[in-house]
Amino acid sequence: MKSETWDIRHVYQGRRLFAVPHYQRAYAWSRTDQWEALWEDIKAKAEDRLALDPKQIAPHFLGATVVEQQP
Repeated sequence: MKSETWDIRHVYQGRRLFAVPHYQRAYAWSRTDQWEALWEDIKAKAEDRLALDPKQIAPHFLGATVVEQQP
């Protein structure tokens, strides 16, 4: 496993497929406790970026994510 810092565009650009490794799946999230809060954070950040000059927007640290790129 290697650790890298990626811009979110790196994850979503191109035709890549990522999977959460089996050893990470025990850390399950519930829809109401984690996923909805994460989605609200993503929406708020996107709305901020659309409303402001990109030069005024500070980077946002999402946190560590463990994924494996699939063939």
